[in-house]
Formats: sequence, structure tokens, C-alpha cells
Amino acid sequence: MPGVKTRYFVNCQHCGSPFETTPSRVARGQGTYCSKKCYGEAKRLTVEQRFLRHVKKTDTCWLWEGGLGGDGYPSFWDGVSTAHAHRVAWTIYRGPLDAGQCVLHNCPGGDNSLCVNPDHLWLGDRKKNHQDMVQKARHCFGSSSHLAKLTEEDVIFIRRLFDSGEATITELAGVFTMTYAAIYAIVHRKSWKHLP
Repeated sequence: MPGVKTRYFVNCQHCGSPFETTPSRVARGQGTYCSKKCYGEAKRLTVEQRFLRHVKKTDTCWLWEGGLGGDGYPSFWDGVSTAHAHRVAWTIYRGPLDAGQCVLHNCPGGDNSLCVNPDHLWLGDRKKNHQDMVQKARHCFGSSSHLAKLTEEDVIFIRRLFDSGEATITELAGVFTMTYAAIYAIVHRKSWKHLP
């Protein structure tokens, strides 16, 4: 019906009270607080206070109940930029991070990507982060990746055909409906490196 505004209820991000708003107000960044009072009080909170509002503390882990980034990890707006919540937790409770430092998990019951308990976090570089991921079998490679179009058996077969001279890269790309670049990377061991 023309002229009728769509309205819905959202919860105030400061006091938690439901209030009525419109999609256009939300799009303009105005559908977050129920009143100017709540807006003002929220803006006076420290980063730590705002951070803890999204945390549910259990006996062991501090579980993140806020938003998640595109990579599935907890995400937090610190007032300047969006960052992984476990990195923000480290900065709040342990101090600043140097360039290139990664914050890794070490939860007692097994790594929990939603945990932001600073006692369950430790520092490492990218290499340590990758080694930790592999050691804890949290990485996807080969056919276990949701993006994989081939199996390990396919890759071994492709390499055998190419190495014996029975098929060219172009022919293999056509048979397996892959790009020339993808088959090139397979036969020259630039991808699927975990296979012999």
C-alpha cells in the first residue's frame, strides 16, 4: 500500500529495551538506540565495557555473542575499525600487538573460535599460527575443502597422465573441466602439495 512505512521492533544496543523503528532509520545508522539518553550513555562506555557486553563468561571460556566476520571469527568494532574479537581481548587485557603478531587459541577443552578469554590466548607469528592450525587439524586442504572440485585420486591420476606424456595440460583441463592454470598448478606441484 503506497505511503505506508514498514516498521519493526529492534532491541536498543545500550539498555536492551525493544523499540519501534523503520528500515530507513537503520540504514542511516539511527536504528541502534531507543533514545538520545541511551545513545549518550553508550558513547561514554570504554572499549572494555562495550566489549564485555558481547561476552558470556562460562566456567572456562568467554563466549562471544556479538557479530561474526566473513571468516566466521568473532568481530568487534572498537570505535576505529572492525577487528577480530580475540585480538581486541588481547589488546584490552594484555597490551598492544606488534605488526605481524597473531593471537592463537588454547582452550582447555579444545580450541573454541568463539572464545575471547585472554587466559586461553597466546601470541605467535603467521608460521606458528599455521603450524598450530595443522597440528590441531583445523585446516582444510585437498578434497576436505568445500571449494575442492577434485579428489586426491583425481589429482594423482592427472599427474600420472601428464608425467607419462599421455595427456597435455590443455587436454586434462578439458577432460576435468578445469582451467589451464589450475591443471598447470597441479602437474607442477604448485597446488595439492600434500600429495606425493
